[in-house]
Amino acid sequence: MARPRIGLDIGATAVRAVELSMRSSPPSVVRVAEAPLPPGAVSNGEVREPHAVTDALRELWQRGRFRSREVMLGVANQRVVVREVSLPWLADDELRQSLSFQVQEFVPIPIDEAVLDYHVLEEFENDGGRMQRLLLVAAHKSMVAQFVQAAEGARLSPVGVDLIPFAIVRSVGTIDGSGLDEEDFGDEALVEIGADVTSICVHAWGVPRFVRILPTGARLIDGSGEEDVDPPAPPPGIVELGDIFPKPEAKPNSMQLVTGRAGGFADEINSSLESRESSCRAVGPSFPGSWSSSLTECRLRWFRGARCIG
Repeated sequence: MARPRIGLDIGATAVRAVELSMRSSPPSVVRVAEAPLPPGAVSNGEVREPHAVTDALRELWQRGRFRSREVMLGVANQRVVVREVSLPWLADDELRQSLSFQVQEFVPIPIDEAVLDYHVLEEFENDGGRMQRLLLVAAHKSMVAQFVQAAEGARLSPVGVDLIPFAIVRSVGTIDGSGLDEEDFGDEALVEIGADVTSICVHAWGVPRFVRILPTGARLIDGSGEEDVDPPAPPPGIVELGDIFPKPEAKPNSMQLVTGRAGGFADEINSSLESRESSCRAVGPSFPGSWSSSLTECRLRWFRGARCIG
């Protein structure tokens, strides 16, 4: 019998888990639960207070009644580096064994302090030699260890650590699930807005091509915790970003502050997509430049219609 799979998200405001049944194709969601976290337990996508996170995970498992304690941890923060690199072609087992030696120049982390993984984008020829282009992922071991420590404290067994943007692509980045048709030209960007961190992943029919993790989220936009802004309290879990715009009873300067922050946030996303467009002109297939202008022109309507997970 196929064992269930459980994905675990340790966010800034809550811990959440989803259990998938592998008996069907595609797999089906059978259990979902969340439990709140105390303020400061997780900040900027990193675990700051492992014991507090452990307590929340224990509560989560009591609420969710999940059938397994094996979990896949999701991670996305500024201590994760994603780079597109080109290396001489090697078989997968040889590449994994030599990866740390081959990518030292591309990773701004001491190799002995990093956890490395990669996704092969494509193979190509260069001056008669066989090459491969990779999407390289490097994470600080100490950061990952904090997540693992918190999970193991709740008697959970992490079986892997996944980059959140990759997980989101696998969830919705198929032809049937993403809105892309086989004849569509260009790539698609998926933007996940958390409380403290925003993840951008550009993919081509489910294959990740570009990842950027921004140290900005909904809490910075709505001014949570600041005296001069009156953001409405969002419901737990998934909230509409439109809800963060001030209500009529909010302080007079709230709309101006929130609108300005949202505009700056949109500009950050816009810049990320423009950098992706530039790199595609240099090394890959064409990328639709209309994205950048359309995002800028429609950014407030886009934000009001976006969904925020955090």
